Formats: sequence, C-alpha cells, structure tokens
Amino acid sequence: MPYKDVNGLRIHYMTQGDPSRPKVVLLHGLLTGSVASWCFGLGRLLAEDFHVVMYDQRGHGLSDQPETGYRLVQFCHDLEVMCPGDEPLLLIGHSFGGIVALAYAKERPDRVAKVLTIDTFISGIGESAREIVEQGQQPVALGEESPSPGGQQANNGPDPDVVPRRWGTPASRPRSRLSKEETLLSKTTILEDLDEYGDVAEEAVQSIGVPVLATVGTRSPFRLQAMALAKLLPQAEIIELEGGHGLHVDAKEDLARLAASFFSSPKKGQNA
Repeated sequence: MPYKDVNGLRIHYMTQGDPSRPKVVLLHGLLTGSVASWCFGLGRLLAEDFHVVMYDQRGHGLSDQPETGYRLVQFCHDLEVMCPGDEPLLLIGHSFGGIVALAYAKERPDRVAKVLTIDTFISGIGESAREIVEQGQQPVALGEESPSPGGQQANNGPDPDVVPRRWGTPASRPRSRLSKEETLLSKTTILEDLDEYGDVAEEAVQSIGVPVLATVGTRSPFRLQAMALAKLLPQAEIIELEGGHGLHVDAKEDLARLAASFFSSPKKGQNA
C-alpha cells in the first residue's frame, strides 16, 4: 500500500486513471471517511476522464493518528504535500472534506481550478462531535440509521462517512478495543481543534475566488446548513441531488456526470 511522509506522519493514498489527465483530488469526510469512501464508486467513475488522487486524511483510515494536529491549516498543509507542484487541482470534498477544499482554495487560488462540494456545511460540526463523547455514543454501523424511539432500526440505504448527528448507540456487543473513530474522538485533540470550524467568518467564505459547484442531498439531515453555506459562496452553482448525506454513494453516477461537465467547462470569462 502506498504511503507518503507528511512531516513525520504516514499518509495512505491511492490513485486511479491516467496521470497525464487533469488531476482530481477527493477529500473524504470526518470520522468514518477514508479512501474506501471513493475508490469503488466516484473515484472509479471519474478515473475514466481524470487522474484521481485520494488519501486517508490524518487520523483516518490507514493513515497515522497523531494525538494533536487537527486544525484546518494542518489538513490544508497535508493537501499541499500530497499534491506538490504547480498543476491546477480540481477538488471534490464530501462534508468536512469540502471545508478543507474551500479553505485550501481560499489560501491557494493559484493551485485550485475548481471545487465541487458534497453536502458540505460548517455550523454545528464541533458541537455534534462533542455531544457524542458526552453521551457516550458510538458510531452506527455502515448503512444504519440511529435507532428510532420505538426501538425499530430505520434503514434508508447505505450512507457512509456518517457525521456526528447521524450517530447513535448500537446494540450491546463485546468490545475488545476502541475503533479508530472512537480513538480519534476520545484520545486526540480533534474536539478542541474542531471548534475553529464553527467560527469561520462569512467574509472569509465569501472571499473564495474559484468556481464552486455545491451539491446538496434532498434527504440530508444537513440540507439547510449545506444550502446556507453554498449561498455564501460567490457565484456558486447549487444543485440538489436525490439522496442523503452520502451523495457520493447515493448518487455517484449523477455526481460523476456533474463533475465531468463542471470540470471540463471553461471558467467564466474564458473562451471555450
């Protein structure tokens, strides 16, 4: 498995597609997100037209999990090291990954050609994660929903990269060790570092100068928050797709078509 050293951290990554084609970087969401979120779905579909780069963000998947270092600037630095050079990048970020993409685009507009966000929102991320720890909750298994009041387990299909408010308390089962997600929440400074994301100023978001396509799930529990963020982005196009928070699974074919069209179209003011 390929790894890259980022200031002493081992970051696991994968690539798909022809390296001579435009580079698309896929940035997964918090906690349960990983390279596995992409490689058999959206990544494979985009690889037909692009060179796709995806990696496990620090603390996730097969990458190292340091005790500290989960501020937004550090996630952006990881992206810089994982994709060196001056080639313009096409960024796709799901949920928290979209925050990383937008933050990097703000700081390095010379390196970012376009950004596509997938159900990305800012408000409430830190609060949601803190609620999990305070209530002693654990992540629901992939594809499950939080238990309903009557004890029935609702299931609306697979929804990976479930963010905190989609979590619930699973049925009791023997546990020999903490999962990587649980360790990330309880043994690192990510909760403290997450606080900064809820304080991102509207002025900072509105100063992003690259084209943005914001996709929002019609059944996402974060639909209103994602729409609110998208409306702050200058000249952003907003498209709703049928699905939940995990649109890269629920609507991967539609997303692949949208991304290919968006990334291939000229920027405003450029000749076709």
